[in-house]
Amino acid sequence: MKHVHSQLFDSPALLLSLTACLAMTACGTAPSTGVQLHVQDPAAVAEPSGQNPSNRTPSNQTPSSQNPSPAERQVDASDAPSHASLDLGFADSGISFGNSKNWSGLRFNYRDRAAQKITGLNLTLWSPQGIGIEEFQGIALGVTPSARSSSGLRAGLVSVVSDTSDGIDVAGLAAVSNGDTMGIRAAGIATVAEGSADGFGFAGIATITKKQSRGLHVAGVATVSEGGMQGIHAAAIATVAGKSMSGLQIGGIAATAKGDISGITAGGIAVISEGDATGLTVGGIVTVAAKSMTGLQLAGLAAVSEGDLAGLTVAGVAVVGERSLTGLHASGIATVSEGPIFGVGVSGLATVSEQSITGIEVAGLSMAAEEGVRGVGVAGLMLSDTKHSSWDVMPRAPDPEGRSISMNRGILIAGLRTDACNVEGVTIAGLVNRSCDFDGVGISALNSVSGMQRGLQVGVVNYAQDLRGVQIGLLNYVPSNPWYLRWMPLVNFRF
Repeated sequence: MKHVHSQLFDSPALLLSLTACLAMTACGTAPSTGVQLHVQDPAAVAEPSGQNPSNRTPSNQTPSSQNPSPAERQVDASDAPSHASLDLGFADSGISFGNSKNWSGLRFNYRDRAAQKITGLNLTLWSPQGIGIEEFQGIALGVTPSARSSSGLRAGLVSVVSDTSDGIDVAGLAAVSNGDTMGIRAAGIATVAEGSADGFGFAGIATITKKQSRGLHVAGVATVSEGGMQGIHAAAIATVAGKSMSGLQIGGIAATAKGDISGITAGGIAVISEGDATGLTVGGIVTVAAKSMTGLQLAGLAAVSEGDLAGLTVAGVAVVGERSLTGLHASGIATVSEGPIFGVGVSGLATVSEQSITGIEVAGLSMAAEEGVRGVGVAGLMLSDTKHSSWDVMPRAPDPEGRSISMNRGILIAGLRTDACNVEGVTIAGLVNRSCDFDGVGISALNSVSGMQRGLQVGVVNYAQDLRGVQIGLLNYVPSNPWYLRWMPLVNFRF
């Protein structure tokens, strides 16, 4: 009983409450039926009447274990939760001072001390030991309010801890959940969820989620999810998703995802996706997708896709699609694709494709396509069919007229020269037009066809190995013509 006395008076609240109760008894005033003094300490359980503790020693125990020391009894008592409390109310409802186990109403306590279910207003002076309350509903205030399952408002001077949280959590340093969270969470340093986080999260440094992060989450440094991100995430430094990212994602320096990116994504320096990037993607320096990139892509320096790149793509320096490039694209210096280029494009210096270019393409200096240009190609200096441009005649397809396969169709314009092997259409160059086989109109100071010319050549000097058309120039030369028609001034022809 001496130990029970020490346990009761360890708590300042209990000491005050018990003093008041004893004062009323000494004055002859009996407490009302709503005043209950609960002592639920395991160390304070009385021995059953009629039994001598010494007679209850099991036969297999030693004498030293029959009579534990006071120190041993003290350790056992401190480890067990104490539910000693002064309760003012009825049926576990009203006002409670101490560590009541189940209570509805107003509860004042020093520690939560393993309470099971609390509903109402809980005021905890100091931090709990472990998870303080099994189930809490209402308003909890303290230094570090803690609960396994929490609903309502919890505010902690230092931190707020729970296994699952549904409601509003506010902490001076950190709001931590070992499971899922829903609602509003705000912390001076970090909000942390071992499960999923749904709702609103605000942190001075970081919001961290191990699974899915959904809703609105804002952090001074970073928003991080080991799973996916859905909704709105914004951070001064970075937004990082271990899987996919969708919605509105803003990182002051970078927005990155190991999976797909969709929606609106912006990074002060970079937007990086290890999967597909779809929607509006804005990178201050680069936007990068390990797979395809579709939609509107804006980058200060480069927009790069290791797969297909489709839509509207604008980059200050370069637009790069390793598989194909489709749609409207503009770059300050270069547009480059290892696959075909389709659509409308403008490049400050060069447009290059390791396959073909189809559509309308304009380059400030040069344009090159290994498999030719189809549509309208305009280059400030040079337009070339890099795979086949040479003075040699291309192998001709076995058709009745002996024509080679046409690789360049449309209108090709260059400030200095065009090198296009098999052409159907119009070529215009300031200095030289070179081709293997040509069907159409070639206009340049020098027109040179190493194979068959069908149509019209207009220039100062015109050359065609074989002619089925007309040459107009100061000097016209066709080696395959009869000797009297090989060299002709002004006009030459053969049909």
